[in-house]
Amino acid sequence: MVKNLNLSPEQLKTLKLFSYYCGSHGAKTAFGYVYLAEYGTIDYVDNYWYSDSGTRIDTYDKISDLIEYIIRGTEMLDYYDYEGNGTLIFEIDVNERKLKIDGYHKEYSTNDSKYEWSDEEGDFEGVMDDVFNELGGDTAKLEFNGGGDSGYIGDHMEVFGVGNKPVPASLEDWCYDKLPGGWEINEGSQGKFIINSKERTIELDYEENVEDELSDGTVGYVEF
Repeated sequence: MVKNLNLSPEQLKTLKLFSYYCGSHGAKTAFGYVYLAEYGTIDYVDNYWYSDSGTRIDTYDKISDLIEYIIRGTEMLDYYDYEGNGTLIFEIDVNERKLKIDGYHKEYSTNDSKYEWSDEEGDFEGVMDDVFNELGGDTAKLEFNGGGDSGYIGDHMEVFGVGNKPVPASLEDWCYDKLPGGWEINEGSQGKFIINSKERTIELDYEENVEDELSDGTVGYVEF
């Protein structure tokens, strides 16, 4: 997958001079970051480089133009056919005068869990009596969705064979209390509560969203 970058003498000189510039900031290795959107489109390019000690290094037009050429003017990104976001890390070895580009992509999945509470087991302590008695049907579905540090439970539930009905405050409070910790954080989660008035049970079908960052290895390389 490694693509040897075919750069012109002038472009190689630009890399060489930039490596001297990074070295003058105390860097033995300098890192630049490019963030990708789906299918390898460019989301944004970080305006700074960073030394191995964490020092921030200002970029300048010539090196920015070269990075732009590498990511848009070569075929280096042909490998990237992922639907998720990704990252390119440009790493310059100041002493060895080498540039390598490591690629990463994100993949998303869900972890599914089920929970169940019942009147028979004493899980409701009478709180759900009015909900079960006034449901208007045997079974209802109440959905929730969370992500990015916020989330909500729907204000209406679907009662099968009847239609949509407003969610009683007692049921809403109970459901919020039963959602797993962190259900609304970062990638979040979604799912539904199934309320069964005949069996006097409530089941939670819980889908936790998971984001993994996977390495594509070195996808670009050049010595200068």
